Amino acid sequence: MPTRLLTEKEAALILQKSISWMQRQRWMGTGPAFIRIGRNCRYRTDMIDKYISDCFVCTADQQVTSHNPQKT
Repeated sequence: MPTRLLTEKEAALILQKSISWMQRQRWMGTGPAFIRIGRNCRYRTDMIDKYISDCFVCTADQQVTSHNPQKT
């Protein structure tokens, strides 16, 4: 079964962020991975789930992970 593509608005609702936040994250090269189809941006549901998982922060006793990839 193919992964569903979400609109910018649908992805923003899932992440509880504004559309302008989504646009700013795309412009900065951070945030969830997206697909550009013509002038439209779409988000795969599995990539939104991965982004949420990557944002997980552990307690001080555990290793901390970050969703901000290092730019080279």
